[in-house]
Amino acid sequence: MLTVEPDASSPEPHYLPADMLETADAAAVTEDLIATAAHQWLVYVDVEENGQLVDTLTGELGAPDHVDWDTKANTESQPVEGMRHADSVEYRDPWTPLYFLPADQLAESGLRMRPLAEGDVETRDRC
Repeated sequence: MLTVEPDASSPEPHYLPADMLETADAAAVTEDLIATAAHQWLVYVDVEENGQLVDTLTGELGAPDHVDWDTKANTESQPVEGMRHADSVEYRDPWTPLYFLPADQLAESGLRMRPLAEGDVETRDRC
């Protein structure tokens, strides 16, 4: 488990993000593939504060523009037709796992660096 997201933008990074790797037959690295060799991988959990609006009863995702925010903290008020009551939703922090392979384990992993797309080269040059 990593406590800081590794910098993968250097010319020789110590950790390689899964999205920069591919299998020998050019397939994407999936969570299932990572699970088969979990001992080789490190994970960083990216937390986006208040990144998702969810229904407090069902946990289903909602959209802020479908909520009548004028009803907040007023259980007696009715939302505008077609809208939700503000007290029926809450913001939560989504957690997204980001997987990294130590660079010194690339050869034994059977994976390879994926070719960079044109946009990737421009992005990497700016880093």
